[in-house]
Amino acid sequence: MSTSYPLTTSGWIEVYDLDADELRSVGITEALTRAHRLVLGSPGSDGIVLLRLLAAVYDAACGPADIIEWDAAWRAQTLDTDRITSYLETWEDRFDLLHPTRPAFQCGALQEYNRGAQALDPATLGGDSGAWFNEKLRNIPAYGYPAWDPAEAAVRLLWLLAYDVAGIKGAVPGDPAAKKGKLYGSHIGPVAFLTHLHLNGTTLKDTLLLSLPPQPRTPGDAPVWEQPSPPAVTRIRPALGRLDRLTWPSRRIRLHAASDGKIDGIAFYDGDRRPVTSNAELEGLDPMSLWRTTTKGASTPLSIIAYDWVKPWVPGIALEPGWMGRSALIEHLIRAAERGVLGDMPISATVGEIIYSNRHQSTISADLVETRRLGTGWTLGDPEIRSAQARRARFAEAFQRALIRELKEAFGRPGSRYEPKLALLGLERHWAETVELEATDTAQAAHRWRDYVYEAGDRGIDFLPLRPHQREIFKDAARRPSRSAQSETPQPAPPAPTGTPAKSGRPATRYDWKGSQLSLAELAQLPECTVNVQTIRNRLKAGQSLDQAVTAPARSEPAGTGAPKRSRGRPAATYLWDGAERSLAEIAKLPECQVTLQTLRNRLKAGQSLEEAITTPSTRNPKTT
Repeated sequence: MSTSYPLTTSGWIEVYDLDADELRSVGITEALTRAHRLVLGSPGSDGIVLLRLLAAVYDAACGPADIIEWDAAWRAQTLDTDRITSYLETWEDRFDLLHPTRPAFQCGALQEYNRGAQALDPATLGGDSGAWFNEKLRNIPAYGYPAWDPAEAAVRLLWLLAYDVAGIKGAVPGDPAAKKGKLYGSHIGPVAFLTHLHLNGTTLKDTLLLSLPPQPRTPGDAPVWEQPSPPAVTRIRPALGRLDRLTWPSRRIRLHAASDGKIDGIAFYDGDRRPVTSNAELEGLDPMSLWRTTTKGASTPLSIIAYDWVKPWVPGIALEPGWMGRSALIEHLIRAAERGVLGDMPISATVGEIIYSNRHQSTISADLVETRRLGTGWTLGDPEIRSAQARRARFAEAFQRALIRELKEAFGRPGSRYEPKLALLGLERHWAETVELEATDTAQAAHRWRDYVYEAGDRGIDFLPLRPHQREIFKDAARRPSRSAQSETPQPAPPAPTGTPAKSGRPATRYDWKGSQLSLAELAQLPECTVNVQTIRNRLKAGQSLDQAVTAPARSEPAGTGAPKRSRGRPAATYLWDGAERSLAEIAKLPECQVTLQTLRNRLKAGQSLEEAITTPSTRNPKTT
């Protein structure tokens, strides 16, 4: 029996209907023609893949080519419903999920269904642990995996195309690149590779326009439904443009429908791969992404995660685009806000990132998506307010790094197990509060945010196995801004005028010395003290009593006390690996490093990525253990 499921008119996209005041499911046509009265209702990464699809359809149908068209579309009551309807009628067959020869977002050439219905379940990408959290997967041996309704299967199909993991994939029969029926080196999904970011307005119409900077269609660019059906075999090719990137066929998939129309299995193989090029090209193609610049000047996704937790301030970093963070959408937002077309509409940013259980990116451990407030159209159009929010965001980022730096000073490498305790948790509500306060008082917002950040840091430090006076030293050291972070420290609100000007920042920690409360600097000036301030601080960190730290001569320090000696000259460069900042010498000692320190250094100088330099075995100069 022939079946059909037109995605243009069938209800499969969950939205909140402002007119009906309820959640309901709509097709692509209604989602776009009534976008001004709808809000996308699917949570998390499901909402991300649906938004990217709707953005691609709208952009292909009548997306604004320049600022004038964009402003006109923003001011219009609706999107261009006539052009949208006409476009979808033209390509209607290509949006049929179960079309006999050209099923939507699939490969019609596939005929062998090699996986069951469970392959559409995102929990299967969690490896063996996925079954622990998914009752359907646990029950497969006894009851089998239940078939999917076409509406659910359509969302799961888009999710798998966007987020599938890397690793070894089965090869379609006849693929010349196959080795014993397998393909190696499969890339992760195109959205999983990025740090996703999109902007939200009041309605779906606002969100679509905020998430699509105006630009004409690149010559030759086309979404997947306008292109010839992809061949069954894997291809390596560059993206044709923004539309191609938003609908990239990363896997060859075909759904199998049972007689009742439900999806009970799939054909699943590797799909199109992007050639290895710089991320700068990708950054220009995909507007819904967040980036930073490495110390070597390369573009790389800006992580929003610290120890399995989304940092609420990260989108704010991009409000002043620079090496720490930038986004094409944020820059698009700023330009629109400065033109005054956004009015006082509240704007938020949704960010998402995938956490993997292994360095091969073959198993997903978490799929994190959060939405954070950025301000209103008026505040985001004010350079002073925008800059103040960016400084607050960079301050929190710098302080988080300072906490980890001091942890290493206090514990050395074994201290890495305590790093999650120093994550600046519980700041989500405070970020929203200070964004709102910033509209009227940037100085007071900075003052409050600084206090909230310090309090969050103190809570983490209090969990560390330190003596009370050592904790105070740790807190004091973490709050001393480094040269690179000094300009990011929010200044407190001006104090009331007094006879003596007060210094900004946290007061120095004081210690009880013979009945007087003295700072470390004052202790170092005492006649009985024969060492400098840093030596006192190092001795206290090492657990010495205050009397020993102050009065013991430098030459009488027992071995192993104080801070470890540092080599003279320039400090060793550090690299982020496995969630920690490490020197090359430390990385070379890790079990996963396949080469010697010198080979590692040479590879980085030659322009290889850190992961390639570490994990690619050497045939000429193998590492010995």
